[in-house]
Amino acid sequence: MNADLAKKGVYNTIQQKQITVIAGIVNSAAHGKTDEFNKDDVSIMISNIESLLISHMK
Repeated sequence: MNADLAKKGVYNTIQQKQITVIAGIVNSAAHGKTDEFNKDDVSIMISNIESLLISHMK
C-alpha cells in the first residue's frame, strides 16, 4: 500500500522511505526484537508519524 500511495502522488518517495522505516521499527517491536531499534529510533518514528498526519489531515 505504501508504494501504491507514493505512485499515486499522495506523498513523495522520501516520505515513502520514511514510512518503510517506521513499519520496520513497528514490526521489530511487535516481534520483540528490541535489539533492532533504540529510544532515538522510536522518538524519530513518533515525530515522523506526527508530521505525516499533520500534512495529510489538512
